[in-house]
Amino acid sequence: MGLPEQDLNMFLDWVHDMLHLSYEQDPDRGRQLAAINAVSAYFAEQIAMRRETPRGDLLSHAMTWTVDGAPVSDADLHAFCVLMFQAGLDTVPISVGWALYHFATHPGQRADIVADPSLIPTAVEEVLRVYSFVVPGRARSAACRSPTPWCTVAVQAFVGFRDELSAPRPPSGTVTCPPG
Repeated sequence: MGLPEQDLNMFLDWVHDMLHLSYEQDPDRGRQLAAINAVSAYFAEQIAMRRETPRGDLLSHAMTWTVDGAPVSDADLHAFCVLMFQAGLDTVPISVGWALYHFATHPGQRADIVADPSLIPTAVEEVLRVYSFVVPGRARSAACRSPTPWCTVAVQAFVGFRDELSAPRPPSGTVTCPPG
């Protein structure tokens, strides 16, 4: 995004306070709110700086985007920045950690991927599905009949959260399909 690397520790503190404090650590959610406000102010400043002096970074490039033919608004840029901030400092590292865990505890599947790298895209999709932590529950059901390379997912089929034991496995062992 073009943010200063020296701000990384501050970013990590903010992400921790925004997403990972227990009730005992922040009973009134004051630390969480302070972190949210700090992130918001930080990105408002970054957007203003790039409007004045664009750089060769992602945020400056994002300012050239249009939505329905109109320039992207600062509010949309702000939402984009917060999304990228949380994804890059929380969601992505957690997903990578689960992938490492999965292949460390399923050495046969790791061997399959090493032997046949064409399995990687499907394995990535499955790790993200099986170890989903962002939107668990019924929100991960198919809105329409969805053919995939390995099965057809039926309308309203539940396609999320650790259902790997309830579904048949294709020969590779890296893919699961929801029933239906």
